[in-house]
Amino acid sequence: MVCLGNICRSPLAQGILEKKSKENNTNIYVDSAGTAGWHVGSSPDLRSINIAKKNKIDISNQKARKFSTYDFKEFDKIFVMDTSNYRDLIREKDESFYDLIIENKNYLFDLHGERLKNNEKFTSGSQKKYLNIFSNPKGRYSYSQVFACINREPIIQVVASAGSGKTSTIVGRAKYLLNVLNADPTKILVLVFARNAQEEINERLSKHIGVKIETFHSFAYKNLGFSKKPDVSELTQDILKFDKFVENEIIKICSKIRDKKL
Repeated sequence: MVCLGNICRSPLAQGILEKKSKENNTNIYVDSAGTAGWHVGSSPDLRSINIAKKNKIDISNQKARKFSTYDFKEFDKIFVMDTSNYRDLIREKDESFYDLIIENKNYLFDLHGERLKNNEKFTSGSQKKYLNIFSNPKGRYSYSQVFACINREPIIQVVASAGSGKTSTIVGRAKYLLNVLNADPTKILVLVFARNAQEEINERLSKHIGVKIETFHSFAYKNLGFSKKPDVSELTQDILKFDKFVENEIIKICSKIRDKKL
């Protein structure tokens, strides 16, 4: 991991990769360095130490060093923090080891494209690896469903049409969190609009004690301090009546527009 002074970014990158390596039981050696020697022997910047500590990573014992051409021979992979660092290393490169750094060029100049490729590879692999989660009697989950289930962004918006498998996707995401990521079931809350969807998800997640599955209405009633239970339209429970209601409303609107034109 290489940045300019080896006291901010690259120590953090080293600490993160070391933690990931330990979590995944991979035996790799990670180190960091700077293209400049201004801070040789110094500890990482206090801000980097603190942000690492917040994420349960200790980088306080690292000491800054300057990158050496010997590192081209010593390491299989060299990652730099920005294009300026990349150009600095290219100037120092040993021609015979040029490929060790040039192969990482795509990560620097097409980060978005590389991210999409890695996401696609990870999603396709998960689709096959966790077939017991991403399938049901109706068939296997689609690529889009699996992507929604395994996505680890803090906020995810999924736009889906009627009958596209929203309930299955919710169930799949809950099972992935529980069975693969070992999430605490009491920390999972599933909110749905209709009671029939609530009952279906309850049945499909019955083995996972602790997962809360509620309708928006019941959740709001319990948590927003209503003095009495509000009335709920029967349209929320009967899809045929709801469809008929929408149809009649459209007819009314069209009739008003026609009358105005006449």
